[in-house]
Amino acid sequence: MITDQSYAHFTPHERVILMVEALARRDYPEADKIRDTCQRLSYRMADAGFTEGVRCVTELAMMTRIRLLQMMCSGVWNFACVLRSAVRANPDGTDEHMDNLMTVDAKTIGIWLAWDKFCNQLGLDPEKAICLGVWELPASFKVGVTRGMLESSDPDLDLEPDAETYTEHLDLLQYRWSRVQKIGRVPYVGHS
Repeated sequence: MITDQSYAHFTPHERVILMVEALARRDYPEADKIRDTCQRLSYRMADAGFTEGVRCVTELAMMTRIRLLQMMCSGVWNFACVLRSAVRANPDGTDEHMDNLMTVDAKTIGIWLAWDKFCNQLGLDPEKAICLGVWELPASFKVGVTRGMLESSDPDLDLEPDAETYTEHLDLLQYRWSRVQKIGRVPYVGHS
């Protein structure tokens, strides 16, 4: 049992462990108490608006990459199911998995277009910004993960971005950036 007096004596490492545990169990009052009782120190550092802005864009780029990779994994799984159904001469299964594959593609496009809009609002190149925080990226990310889908020359492939995924991802990006704005001197990003 943690007593009120013991909060002031945690080392930074102990505090990180306690914070992760509190957040994992969604104990937000405990997380607030762990943060609020942390020793306060004064530092001389680069402008927090700059450092937090870079940190935030890096974090958002990593989050966007994770969501895109999740969509790519789901797409690969559905494509494998299409092939398996075709090999087994099961056209009904093929249709279902083709529909799933098209949904995954539409969500992928929605995520990428939300990232693209967010970066453009900040004046950033989305293909450069997506590389932040990662040493090695797959070639697909270096040339734009969905560029092939966005510039498809197949007239039968009628892919529209999933509007719900687009809005959800853009809202999340803008919400996270709005928290950095509170630090000050960072540009506003909002719906336009």
